[in-house]
Amino acid sequence: MAMLPEVHVNLDRPAIQHIYQLFLPFVPGGTLVTGLILAHPRFSPLASATSFGRYSRITVAAFAAYIAGLMLYALSVYFGAILSAVASNLWFKIPKWRPFRNNIVISQNRVWRTVAARFLDNPLTPAPPALPGTGLLTTSVQFPQPAPPSVLQHDADWNDWYNVLQDYVLRGNYVLPADTLFVWTIIQATGWAFIFLSLHGEFGRHWSVLAVLAPIVLFSALIQFAATYTYYKFDRLTPADFTARLLVEIRAREDASRGIGSVPQTAGKQ
Repeated sequence: MAMLPEVHVNLDRPAIQHIYQLFLPFVPGGTLVTGLILAHPRFSPLASATSFGRYSRITVAAFAAYIAGLMLYALSVYFGAILSAVASNLWFKIPKWRPFRNNIVISQNRVWRTVAARFLDNPLTPAPPALPGTGLLTTSVQFPQPAPPSVLQHDADWNDWYNVLQDYVLRGNYVLPADTLFVWTIIQATGWAFIFLSLHGEFGRHWSVLAVLAPIVLFSALIQFAATYTYYKFDRLTPADFTARLLVEIRAREDASRGIGSVPQTAGKQ
């Protein structure tokens, strides 16, 4: 879960595409407040406050909706984090369900190993197994089954480097983008608003509505678990793209060593 972003509104470098984050709490909060006002048109404090003018009532209603939206948002953040953490602990403890990347064959590709060995240099490059015909960068000799332990360990070491270097070239990229997590959290908060309204006495307990809303809330809350599971289960780069990014890193490092330019970041900053 360490690669998941923090859910908050970042005003350090505000951009137009992020301004919507300031107004999205109105969606769940407005849903809840509007529903409660409609349920109590005569007894609502906003409707019965004679000292308030028309615009004052609208301002108070908007303020109440925003505060309610922030509260629902906070509820969704904590509910999603707790539920995803519990699901991850339970899921990853079962060996049969534990996800793993099936890229052992891909990591044996000779081209990728050649590029990776150039990037890692000799001290970090896995030493080839001490067997005849295995002095190459890939295991191309057909051994009797099962393969010798040294060959299996050599391939396992390259497979580990395949996963490590994939994260290296994607440094700064979150498994789940912050904007995506923010939107799904708002969707969950809106679901909570409808659930609270469906349980309200004036509306009656519409269990059919709960049957529809509960899966939406659970799915939105488990988005962090889904992102973590996808990270452990699938490669984020195709072999060709991965190799190309490593080549970019190598060329940039060589240019920097010759004083041509600085080493660029493959991915954006966090």
